[in-house]
Amino acid sequence: DKMMEIGTRMIVSAVQQALVHHIRDVVWDRLLNQNPSEGFFFPDYCIAAFESLVYRRTLSSLDPVLRCLEMSCRSQAMCRKLTSCIRKAYGPSLVREFKYASTRHVVILEPDYTDLVFHIKMTFKQGTEKASRAQFFICHRETTVSAAEIGTRRNYECKCITSFVNLWSQFMFQLNLRQIMQADS
Repeated sequence: DKMMEIGTRMIVSAVQQALVHHIRDVVWDRLLNQNPSEGFFFPDYCIAAFESLVYRRTLSSLDPVLRCLEMSCRSQAMCRKLTSCIRKAYGPSLVREFKYASTRHVVILEPDYTDLVFHIKMTFKQGTEKASRAQFFICHRETTVSAAEIGTRRNYECKCITSFVNLWSQFMFQLNLRQIMQADS
């Protein structure tokens, strides 16, 4: 009886874990494989699954200096400008955008490593231009990888973060240059 109970628990646990992985993989597949020319639709349940089942780390947890990214996106206007810059730089095939309640999400796909995306989540206060929070994440479909793949994962992670930080730096430089030129006129 005791062995039967232990066996049943193990089977139930394995089935539950398989279901969680299946939901995560369906959401990830939907994120990667939608045709941008047809528009991108990401239902509410997919957003909740994406945020809870995908392994995410904030950039500021990787390097506290990168907290300046979050501090720079405090208004909807700034977020719109940054999103427009991202669209231009990465193109429609690598950028996904969706809204959920008072949040706006921008996801940048990594074409050479499909288990990695860069995720920007902007939360807005209702009825105001102020963003109450902007968060920048590096996201992986799997929480762990084989020992052989760790180096590859880190390399693509660094490539993805570096690419975005460079884009953000150019964006901020151009924005500040415009403001200086307008002040001089």
